[in-house]
Amino acid sequence: MNTLRTIGYAICVTLVVTSIFLMLLPSGKMAKIVKFAVHLFLLIAILTPFIGQPIDFSSSAEAFTWEQNETAKSLNELADEQLLRSFDKSLRLQAEAVFKKYEIVPEKIEFSMNVQSDRSIDISKLEILLKGSDKDRCGNAVRELNEMFGVTALLAFTDGT
Repeated sequence: MNTLRTIGYAICVTLVVTSIFLMLLPSGKMAKIVKFAVHLFLLIAILTPFIGQPIDFSSSAEAFTWEQNETAKSLNELADEQLLRSFDKSLRLQAEAVFKKYEIVPEKIEFSMNVQSDRSIDISKLEILLKGSDKDRCGNAVRELNEMFGVTALLAFTDGT
């Protein structure tokens, strides 16, 4: 049944393409030669399914599916990047709020994250750069951040006040 459908599809497509081409054919010296070539094409296209293997239109569909998969893959990668950026910004704001509660202004907050196969985000590292003058006051804030994010924060201090 599938072979019959493929043959019918091939014949219909061939007839449509040939008809359109013949309508666009200009009149003149070359008209008879072009008309002969078009009719030869039509004849070969109609006989091909009966003589040999039917015309395989699925190869072009497979190529389109492959391109579609590549596009979907790149869209997933883009979505992961945007998700990480958004999550990083949210985590940074949460960390800054904790420091603000203890009246500490961090110089820099860095998160290292990975998107897992189940689309969950894993925080692997938290690095915080603080002023040297905040060294004695940052203990409670760092403990709160460690509990909040589930990682041990790596602290660094600047020499300035």
